[in-house]
Amino acid sequence: MNINLEKFIGNKQDYSLRHRVLIISILAAILLKILSLLIDELLNVQWQASAFSAFALFYFTLFYFIAYHSKNYDRVIIFLVSGVFVLLAPISWFVNEGSAGSTIYDIFVAVVATYTLSEGKMRIKLLFLSGISILIIIALEYYYPEYIIAYSSNQGRLLDNGIHAIISVLALTFYLNVYYDEYKRTVKKLTISNQHLSLSQEESKKQQKKIQEQNIELIKKAGDLEKTIKTKDRFYTIIAHDLKSPFNSIIGFSDLVEDAIKLNDFEKIKSYSKYITDSSEQAYKLLLNLLDWSRIQTMDIEYRPTEVDLKKLIEEQINIYKYMAVTKNNIFETNLENCYVFADKNMLETIIRNLISNAIKYTENGKIIIKSCYNQDACLIKIKDTGLGIDNNMLKNIFQTPVSMPGTKGEKGSGLGLRLCKEFVETNKGRLDVLSQPGKGSTFSFTLPISVKEKQNVS
Repeated sequence: MNINLEKFIGNKQDYSLRHRVLIISILAAILLKILSLLIDELLNVQWQASAFSAFALFYFTLFYFIAYHSKNYDRVIIFLVSGVFVLLAPISWFVNEGSAGSTIYDIFVAVVATYTLSEGKMRIKLLFLSGISILIIIALEYYYPEYIIAYSSNQGRLLDNGIHAIISVLALTFYLNVYYDEYKRTVKKLTISNQHLSLSQEESKKQQKKIQEQNIELIKKAGDLEKTIKTKDRFYTIIAHDLKSPFNSIIGFSDLVEDAIKLNDFEKIKSYSKYITDSSEQAYKLLLNLLDWSRIQTMDIEYRPTEVDLKKLIEEQINIYKYMAVTKNNIFETNLENCYVFADKNMLETIIRNLISNAIKYTENGKIIIKSCYNQDACLIKIKDTGLGIDNNMLKNIFQTPVSMPGTKGEKGSGLGLRLCKEFVETNKGRLDVLSQPGKGSTFSFTLPISVKEKQNVS
């Protein structure tokens, strides 16, 4: 590492990897807050937002010196994260138009950073603290909306949100690279351990069998890690390509908004703003899937099955996507039995969300038909559309190869959503299948085990 850089983030001998990443993250936060002050000045935002940016700059600068000079990493991360979620996040939320402003992106990055920079029980405690803080912020906005300070203009809001969305992508890429580097170091350590074990086989016959077993296990792990890294490299290439489109749209239409502002062309401003919003939502959905998939690969998603009211969960997801369906003249048809399944609710929401979103994406002026019924000791769920359908060549490897075709309005995707659905369904002891014909639509069906209570009712 460059000696000059080590002066600012610490050297490997005195600081752990997480400690140095924490220091880099704080430095990045300082630079971003300086950038925020400049943007606030350019956009002529409300003085409260500028004052908060200055306060946040002071806060992160203070913690930079604390993190750099303190060797107690646990104490530093606890106080830093607590301050972010208990102090900075609520203030930022209220001075930047709440849920409509850019603070939601900052919170997203803060959660990812907390997850990356902590581990074990500390990670659970800090994520629990962040979750409670977010819920309180949302509740305060709901009950006291009059205290939310709006942007001085819609253009300011759009530009601020667009810039923070780009920063969120860069931050997420940074933390994913941290995990990637940890993988490479693990492979190197496993290889070295394997060599040492091979040399020690001559020491005694008694340990020979044990060393051979360890050697096989290490080779298997190294192979799995290498396979995972290759898969991640392939996905990074695809996702990087897919992220270019929405962010090119955000940047391009942001420039057009600026031109329209100069001409006071409010119709064009409204039109361009819609494109910016759609592109931001597209990028955000891709980031959510990417985050879930990366957590699967690092075994950091905990499988926590509970009894779930399947009918209620599906109806909730349908309500979320009703507007998207209406914009393409699609209608929902449902035939849902009252079924309780034994599954991880968060994973199940991700599965339903991706399958419904895909059905709408590839259907226009058609129907989205959702059914659920008992099938022995499992519940069968079918999501059928009358859209474009899938050709046989793509259908053969649809869950293995990350490919995607454009939707009815040219919508792009990475193919990551279906891969994620398959892994989540199998984690919940189910099976995901697909039937499709070009021009006639597709049917995705999957099974989930019913709960113990439901088994007793059925029997």
